[in-house]
Amino acid sequence: MRYVHAMSQPAKSPRATAATDAPETTAGTRAAAQRLKMRRELAAAAMELFATKGYEATTVDEIAGAAGVARRTFFRHFR
Repeated sequence: MRYVHAMSQPAKSPRATAATDAPETTAGTRAAAQRLKMRRELAAAAMELFATKGYEATTVDEIAGAAGVARRTFFRHFR
């Protein structure tokens, strides 16, 4: 009886499962890529300011402004 009961349930095909998981994976990958891009832009802005003003004279507000983002965005990427 146990065997018959297990067989009566529809099996998920690998293709259907992959199609269901794809949007989450793609969205997660896209979000990770956007975070990485922003982090690199902030780092590039910081390096440019460090080269011109020096490390000690550069503020977070200046880095965020040079990258075109809010101070809070800077701290979201660099805690």
